[in-house]
Amino acid sequence: MNDTFMKERPIFPLLVSMALPMVLSMTVNALYNIVDSFFVAQISEQAMTALSLVFPIQNFVNAVAIGFGIGINAQIALYLGAGDHENANRAATHGMMFSLLHGVLGMVLCIAIMPGFLRRFTTDPALVDMGVTYKQRDPNSPKFVTIGERIHCISPVIREAMNTMNPEPILKRAAEQIKAGATYLDVNIGPAESNGPELMTWAVKLLQENFNNVPLALDTANKKAIEAGIHVYNRTNGKPIVNSADAGSRISNIDLAAANDAICIALCSADGIAKDNEERMKHCHNMLERGMSLGMDATDLWFDPLFLVVKGMQDKQMEVLEAIKMFASEGLKSTGGLSNNSNGAPKNVRPIMDSALVAMAMMQGLTSAIVNPNDLRLMETIKSCDIFKNNELYSDSYLDA
Repeated sequence: MNDTFMKERPIFPLLVSMALPMVLSMTVNALYNIVDSFFVAQISEQAMTALSLVFPIQNFVNAVAIGFGIGINAQIALYLGAGDHENANRAATHGMMFSLLHGVLGMVLCIAIMPGFLRRFTTDPALVDMGVTYKQRDPNSPKFVTIGERIHCISPVIREAMNTMNPEPILKRAAEQIKAGATYLDVNIGPAESNGPELMTWAVKLLQENFNNVPLALDTANKKAIEAGIHVYNRTNGKPIVNSADAGSRISNIDLAAANDAICIALCSADGIAKDNEERMKHCHNMLERGMSLGMDATDLWFDPLFLVVKGMQDKQMEVLEAIKMFASEGLKSTGGLSNNSNGAPKNVRPIMDSALVAMAMMQGLTSAIVNPNDLRLMETIKSCDIFKNNELYSDSYLDA
């Protein structure tokens, strides 16, 4: 190491060589906050407010880190000036240890105090939650929304878990679907006439507390159960979905969704399958008018043309695809139980049929579907269609996203 270069080099080049690394470091630090603010502001005004509330803590952590850095640098310089290389090396080692200790302690303290700190500035629980967790999903993203269908009381394992309120099978199914890329999880508790509100409350809290407020579709004919689920639902990563309303006896579920600022899946039927697209669109417009008259945004009504079983209703498949195109032409969102199409088909054929249909439906404008996210072929098809529709920026690793 050359200890005399500061005595020998011209002053201006010496100042530039020593100042530039610090200037670049501070520029990167400042750009981090600017870029972070730019992208967070595109999520929502609330997200930007949460970021602003967190900033003083971030600044404090940075100040402590800079203080350690300046102190250790001064100590090292002192020893080097005295020619004491052994103590200079020891000071550098201590500096690394202090930096590591500061990082660990800072993380633990921030996790512990952040909720209380934020509550001194706001009473909005959504803001507090945004300040302590990363948002998982942008509700304005054009990407296809997959609603995982595997927490369904029709499954003997899930039915037994719901009857006994055993969390393990439900958490296992949820974890598998989230890992596979599900955006929402559908929670189908069936009619649940005896304990619907209690069961839905338990299921919503169980899933959101264990999976960072994963967004949910509340699927039951029991309106009180849906209301109970919404009451404990955390909206950080998306509004709850009411599954579902129709233009017949269940049209009041649109009122329920409107009253609770929820999304509503709207089946384009009236207590039976529509005979053609003219009837589908009549039901669609009736439900749209009702929702908007109650203050709902059109984007909070997801219209379901009802996917039909190919085995027995093959001649109706193109009509369903045309209905999706008609929804899209009016700027409406659409969804549905896509795997219905392959009911009754051989097990090895179902993934092929589901993947083919989702590709065709997405190209007609389908924006969401209730699917089995553990079907790898299906999920890879959805991700590929998002690329072709320019909903997602291409990268060689897009299938791993």
